[in-house]
Amino acid sequence: MKAELQALDRNRTWELVRLPDGKRTVGCHWIYKIKYNSDESIERYKARLVAKGKLSAALIRFGFKRGESDSSMFTKNNDQGIVIVLVVDDLVITGSNRSGIDALKHHLSREFDIKDLGRGILMKNNGHTEIVGYTDADWARSPMDRKSTTGFCTFVGGNIVT
Repeated sequence: MKAELQALDRNRTWELVRLPDGKRTVGCHWIYKIKYNSDESIERYKARLVAKGKLSAALIRFGFKRGESDSSMFTKNNDQGIVIVLVVDDLVITGSNRSGIDALKHHLSREFDIKDLGRGILMKNNGHTEIVGYTDADWARSPMDRKSTTGFCTFVGGNIVT
């Protein structure tokens, strides 16, 4: 936890300022993980500071459903198509419903200070929202140095999203 706070400070992740009138603070919490070696011994303990779910609550209020298999994915499906939101380090908005994507961006901009980096990916409506993922890993020709290469892709409704 101390190392994470030092990294956040070094990267100038935040600046302490007076809370503007009419604004509320966003809570945060720590997520702890243990990283293991290949022999299942503990390599290191990891801590990450994350903001509490204000975004999740805003998406649910706007009619999105949280994914059952992936809590970082939200979907909204209607006769105009589907809008998919992936919440990772950034927000990825995609789908077959361009007007739904635009409405979501407008809704989020009223609640959060957001920066739109692009138009997203327009997806074809294939009549389902099945999530399929593929992954592969290789020791990069040397199992001795434990350096590996990995690759993955994820499809939602038959459309590649990662």
